[in-house]
Amino acid sequence: MIGVLAIIGILASVVAPKVFDAIRDAKITGAAAVNNAIKSATVDYARKYRILPIDGSRLPAGTNFTRTYGDGAVVTQTKCTFGDVLISEGMLEKLTLPIGPSGSNSLSSTTVTVSGTGAAPTLNIGTLDYPAIICFTNTATSDTDKLFTASANSIRVAALLIPGLTTLEAAGLKTKIDGPFNESVKSAFEVVNAAVTKTSTSPAIRESITRGNCLLFSNSTSGYNALLYVAHE
Repeated sequence: MIGVLAIIGILASVVAPKVFDAIRDAKITGAAAVNNAIKSATVDYARKYRILPIDGSRLPAGTNFTRTYGDGAVVTQTKCTFGDVLISEGMLEKLTLPIGPSGSNSLSSTTVTVSGTGAAPTLNIGTLDYPAIICFTNTATSDTDKLFTASANSIRVAALLIPGLTTLEAAGLKTKIDGPFNESVKSAFEVVNAAVTKTSTSPAIRESITRGNCLLFSNSTSGYNALLYVAHE
């Protein structure tokens, strides 16, 4: 009996980490699929209205639209995100991601802000602790200025914000969107550190890991915030 239990314990110690890795990989794949659904909804919106609305520039459709995710608040114009517009218009059914916190903190009166160039962007989310689809001004007149690899010559950019990711979640998402990276990046921490600090020892992967279409930022509370490219105009 002791021998059997010992064998079971050994198998559990070997198999359990792989099971958790598989679960995390499936969640990251699910998050990427959600981002693709948001891209499709954004195309539908642009086809109908011809312009992407900057956060806080318009009310959601209908009267007293209540956010169906996060804080569940009645959305005023100053707190209206692009995600609220897509959902209220019926172009996106919901906003639920398998990674990151679901959160419930109220969005502050000033919406999420993204500033700076692609070489040194800054992200301010206040106390936001749930995913959001945002749209903001980003004027890029050169490859250096562009925020994402895909957002060359942009005036405004739409992106999916996922706050509060763990190191493994952030590294997995970055690798899923912009990878795989070569052997010069050997661990999850090295992926995240290179993406956050905008440094890389390998010229071959510098663009994809320090910019790409998934940007990583340190979270003031814990973990990391991810900003995924959706569309630009």
